[in-house]
Amino acid sequence: MDSRIRLITTLMAEQKGSTRLSAKEAGSLLAVSECHFLRLFKLEMGTTFRRYRRAARIGGVVNLLAENLVSTKQVASAAGYEDISNFHRDFKQVCGISPRQWRMRNLAGLHYVSGRLELPNEIAVALAHHPMRKTTEET
Repeated sequence: MDSRIRLITTLMAEQKGSTRLSAKEAGSLLAVSECHFLRLFKLEMGTTFRRYRRAARIGGVVNLLAENLVSTKQVASAAGYEDISNFHRDFKQVCGISPRQWRMRNLAGLHYVSGRLELPNEIAVALAHHPMRKTTEET
């Protein structure tokens, strides 16, 4: 993977999905134009920057939904969303179901493997391009 793209995905991973990094800012950080950054990102990652950022934001907070103590509005805020309707729309695009449906479906069926929450298949597939997963597999 191109070291410039690795830098951006690492930055996004460190922010645990709450990143508000725009393509223009990312290009500026790398000293390339926004258009060049977007082409390079798509070439290296196989998805658009916008889709990757959306999946990273949702993936960074999906486990918070498993905790019944945290409201959906708090989860949306933790992901960097100011408007909960945008969070709902993006969550549904990434995971295929609404945050409420995900919470209700999984509250009864949560189980832990080796002390870690095991995610259902649709979430695991949706988060396949999550920045933390990439950095973990490559090390």
